[in-house]
Amino acid sequence: MTALDRAALLAVVSAFAGTTHEVVWSHSVGRLVGNTTWAVTLTLAFFMVGMGVGSVWGHRLLSRAPLAPRVAYAVAELAIALTALAAHAVFLEAEMPSALLGLSGGAGLGLDVTVGSVLLLVPATAMGATYPLLLRAVPDLRGRAASLIYAAGLVGGVVGVLAAAAWIAPLMGLRNGYQLAVAINVAVAAAALVLLGRRAEAEGAGLEEDRVPERGGGPVGLTDGARVTCFAAAAAAGMGAQVVWNRAVAPFAGVSTFTFAAIVAVHLVSQAIAFRVFHARSLGPRAGAWALVLLPFVLAPSVLVPALASGLVPERSGDDLAFAGACLAVVAGAAGLPAFLTGLAHASALSRAGGEPQHVASRAGRVVGLGTLCGALVALLTGFVLVPALGPWRALVLLGAGAASAAGLVVLRDRRRLVVAALVPAAALAFVQPPPGAFLGPGLEEAKVLWLDHGVEDTTAVVEIDHPLEGRVRRIVTNGVSYSGDSIAAQRYMRLLAHLPALAARRRERALVICVGTGTTVGSLARHPFERIDAVDISANVLEATAHFSHVNRGLHDPRVRRIVADGHRFLRSPGERYDVITLEPPPPRAPGGSVLYGLDFYVAARGRLRDGGVVAQWLPLHGMTAWEVDRLVATFLEAFPEGRLYLAERNEAILLGSTGPLPDVPDEAALREPEVRAELDRLGLGGRSPLSELEVGGPDVLGFVTRHAEPVRFAWPAPEYAPFSVPTGSPPLDAWLAVLAERASRADGEPTYARAALAAAPSFARVKAGSGTAADKEEVLAKLLELLREEPRDPYLQYVFGYGPLLEARLDRLAAQGVPQALLDATRARHREQAAWARALVDER
Repeated sequence: MTALDRAALLAVVSAFAGTTHEVVWSHSVGRLVGNTTWAVTLTLAFFMVGMGVGSVWGHRLLSRAPLAPRVAYAVAELAIALTALAAHAVFLEAEMPSALLGLSGGAGLGLDVTVGSVLLLVPATAMGATYPLLLRAVPDLRGRAASLIYAAGLVGGVVGVLAAAAWIAPLMGLRNGYQLAVAINVAVAAAALVLLGRRAEAEGAGLEEDRVPERGGGPVGLTDGARVTCFAAAAAAGMGAQVVWNRAVAPFAGVSTFTFAAIVAVHLVSQAIAFRVFHARSLGPRAGAWALVLLPFVLAPSVLVPALASGLVPERSGDDLAFAGACLAVVAGAAGLPAFLTGLAHASALSRAGGEPQHVASRAGRVVGLGTLCGALVALLTGFVLVPALGPWRALVLLGAGAASAAGLVVLRDRRRLVVAALVPAAALAFVQPPPGAFLGPGLEEAKVLWLDHGVEDTTAVVEIDHPLEGRVRRIVTNGVSYSGDSIAAQRYMRLLAHLPALAARRRERALVICVGTGTTVGSLARHPFERIDAVDISANVLEATAHFSHVNRGLHDPRVRRIVADGHRFLRSPGERYDVITLEPPPPRAPGGSVLYGLDFYVAARGRLRDGGVVAQWLPLHGMTAWEVDRLVATFLEAFPEGRLYLAERNEAILLGSTGPLPDVPDEAALREPEVRAELDRLGLGGRSPLSELEVGGPDVLGFVTRHAEPVRFAWPAPEYAPFSVPTGSPPLDAWLAVLAERASRADGEPTYARAALAAAPSFARVKAGSGTAADKEEVLAKLLELLREEPRDPYLQYVFGYGPLLEARLDRLAAQGVPQALLDATRARHREQAAWARALVDER
């Protein structure tokens, strides 16, 4: 094995550790500054800034020290290990600096961002220094070797980012993941002292670079300025495009942590292939500039590929290898070709060049470092300015046009004509605008879009969808996830997220809603005599979208309501007042960042912000997950609230209630008699009955038995977010967990209730919803709900379940007032009449 081979091997392993650190950081920084786009951008930007600073200047500190090159490289790897240990300890273990100093609001966030930036910048700078230091440790180094070692690092980065997202983080957790990466850094430092040997110290680095003969016969090459410009233009377009792709690809390739890893991996693989093609074909140093001239024509159309290929991605509850492969295929279709073109530009900038002999390590470090810094700055600009202002399509057009202009003006001959040839078609692309459905997710391509905004935090839309029973429903869609809407079923569980904790709390003075959605829960809380209601959401877009749901959330206009844009977990961990009610409807546990709001760290923080006798209400979706995941979610809640109880709000929507003490079995009678509360409970089918007793499934005795073997979800191991990779092989489906719960709950004494009847049919209903139900399952669901309808034939909610009744008629009247086509309303009413006759016949028959 040659010295170059040994250096390339070290580059592969070191890059594996580096990208593992990056994946772990991308999640753990959220604990310090909030689980927002800002946290992800902070990780990406300061990781790349540190890499750039280290590549340009960091290695000089060690190269000037009286250290042999191999020793200097080993010291850099050890520096990564030590500083990464410190960073991860603060991110995952320590309290927020702002909380320690009693700061909140903007001042507290500014302090935490500053601390987080420094903690990221130091190890990233050491990572950036390893590339030129490794070059210095290779004897007889030439320009081609610098390019090959860089390509080896790309390969290691690909393996690292995929392994971290699909294996290390899901199966080992974040804490074990970063400890593994630190151990690899230490091992690389030791291996460098052995593999590089002493010959490199005697030979030195920086010999004259190879020269490429021009067709005319004389030696040519790019100037240092042209090399930096070429690399920087490619890095800026590539880094900016990754920000856009993550926004546009995630809704179609599966909203998960793996999506971002797949984008990074495809980007690195394509660049590695470009390096291989560049050297195999012996392309000249200007090949990269020509690649950038072509970039505008492939970059913008790449954003449409996910929508066209969305049918390839299976459900995340299925086989993890099939999901990963399909996700990678969709991402490769979008990012593969643009990343290949930027890779050619990178290879050109690091390839053989003419000019006076210079130190190859310093030159390569300067090219990579300055180019990386430019890429980091453009990534920030793209995420916080270009996408919100221009949208994904035009942001990509601008990135591609900028790269082409830089290449044409600085590198290529006959610049004016080349720039015009590239920019005129690019300008024409800017006037093309894809349909809004291209950014919403599968199944929504043809939905009527009422409002859409590509904000800093997310892409949020309000859409209308035809419904066979309800005429037309509205939904909020954020980054491809349909979070909530105004359907009657959705209104039921969202209103109960307000009424259940309000009726169970000892006092009703201050309430907090985390994750506002349509604002329905806030509106229902306003029916109670709270003095103030804080509505906290991570997305300013979501708060703005509530204007389109004024027919269900009129409480948002109440002067007692205070809207706050903040991360819910960070908000609770910051200094602040205590609440009588804390209720939330977070994203599903599998959504990026969603598991944070189902974790033990969050519940401990929530408990600490409750007043004596206060109540926390957590939405628990009984769909889209396995038994293993739901088991852990319920066990986590019981760990923080040992007296917690589970309530069935809708056929596949549950609510967990926890308190600082025992929960009451029945609410205060005075609270139930309040006119607005009573009227809303009547519409939910709970008029004259106690929601706490009618909807309860079980308390600690039932839930504790069902979840007795489950481990709680923690921030350092957010297992549901990494599904399906984190789910053990052979884990039973959700209907198996529901069957155990129903069997255990049936042993409890008490009168038949909606919850018990619905829970008995829940396993069958879960199979029907998952598409695996049989005719017998459908009959089981029908029979159980008919028992309830027969006992309460005027129950408006049960009538709705069977497709008729006053709730549906009132909805159609509202739609008619909004100008919905009469033909749609007539067809829906005809369906109601059929359903009513069918339901009455079934009730009479039984």
